[in-house]
Amino acid sequence: NSSSSSSIVNLQNKKAENNCTDATDATADEDSSIEEDSDSSSTSSASMDQQMQQQRGASTRGRGRGRGRGRGRGGGAGGACVDPGASAATLDRRRERFRDHLGSLEASPLSTSRDRLVASPVPAGVLGDGELDLDCSRLRIVGTSTKLEKEYLRLTSAPDPATVRSRETLELALQLQMDRLASGTSDYLTVCEQFKAIRQDLTVQGIRDRLAARVYEAHAEAALAASDRAEFNQCSSQLRSLYEEGVPGRWAEFAAYRMLYFMSTNDTTHLTTTLGRLPKQWRRDPCVKFALQLRSAWSANNYCLFFRLSSGAPALCGRLVDWFADRERLVALKAMVKAYRPSVPLSHLQSQLGFVDAESCQKFLTSSGVPAAAIDSAEGILDCRVCALAAISSA
Repeated sequence: NSSSSSSIVNLQNKKAENNCTDATDATADEDSSIEEDSDSSSTSSASMDQQMQQQRGASTRGRGRGRGRGRGRGGGAGGACVDPGASAATLDRRRERFRDHLGSLEASPLSTSRDRLVASPVPAGVLGDGELDLDCSRLRIVGTSTKLEKEYLRLTSAPDPATVRSRETLELALQLQMDRLASGTSDYLTVCEQFKAIRQDLTVQGIRDRLAARVYEAHAEAALAASDRAEFNQCSSQLRSLYEEGVPGRWAEFAAYRMLYFMSTNDTTHLTTTLGRLPKQWRRDPCVKFALQLRSAWSANNYCLFFRLSSGAPALCGRLVDWFADRERLVALKAMVKAYRPSVPLSHLQSQLGFVDAESCQKFLTSSGVPAAAIDSAEGILDCRVCALAAISSA
C-alpha cells in the first residue's frame, strides 16, 4: 500500500510539472505574438510617416524657405539629397561641377567690382565735406572747363574733365563771387551754390593748397554773415583739416571762430580739446585773445564781463556771439530777477544785458515771457515780484 501511494504522488508531481511547462510556453507564445504585433504596427506607422513626409515634400517643392523648413528647395526629409545608389565617381563629378560653378561666381565681374569698391580707400575730407559720394583718389582728373559759373550737382558717377574747371578758372570764379558779396549784387543762396560748385571742382582734382583754403575761408565768412551754421561748420572742419596738413591760411582767426562756435552749441568737450591744441604764439592774436577771455567769463557765468567783452568783438567774432547771446541773456535775466527784488531799473538791465537801446531791451523782455504788468515804462523799472521765473524762457 505504501509503494502504491508513493507512485501515485510521483505521478501527480509529474503532471503538475507538465502543466507548469505548458503554461510557461503559452505565456511565451503570447508575448512573442504581442511583440510581432507591435513590430508590425511600428513598421506600418513608420511607412505611413514616410508617405506623409513625401507628400508634404511634394506639396512644398520649390518653396524654398516656406513651409518645408529645414528641407531645402526639394522638400526632402534630410539636409542634402544623396542618391544611395550613386557611385563614388558620380559623386566626385557632382562635387567638381558645383566647385566650378562656385569658382565662376567668385571670379565674376560683379563680385570683383564689389570687392574692389569695398577695399578701395576713401581719402580724408571727401565724404566729410558732404560734397561727394565717390572715391576720387585714383581718378587723377584735370579740369579743362573755362566757365566761371556752373550749377552745383552732387556727383553720382566719375566727373567729365570737360565739365570740371581748371585751376586758373577756379581762381577767377572765386574772385567773382567775392566781388559779388562785397557789392551785394547777389543773394547768399546764389553765392553759396557757386561756392559749393567751386569746392567740388577742387575736390575732384585733389587740389588742397592755399587756393582751397581761400575758398573755404571766403565761404565761411559768407555763411557767418548769413547765419548759416551748417555751411560754416562744414567749412570750419575742412579748414582745420587743411591747416593740419600745413596749408597756409588764417589759422589763429579760425581757431577762435571754432571756440566761439563750440560755445554756441555748449560743446565743452571739443572746446576743451581746441584749447589744449592751441599754440602759445596764437594767443597773441586779437581774435584768439577775445575768444579766450569770453570763454573765461562764459564758464564762470559772469554775464557782466561777458556782455562787456562781446561789445568789442574783433573781425567776425561778433557774428558768432550773436548766435548764443540771447541764451546767455536769459540766464542773466533770471539771476537779476532773483537778486534785485523788489525792482530793478530798466536802464541797468539794458547795460548789463548788452543792449544798445531801451527799445530792444523791452522787446527782449516781452519775448522772453516777462509779463507786461512787470514793465513800468513810466517809472523805468522792472517789478521783479510780478515776474515768474518759470515763465521766463526763450521766445
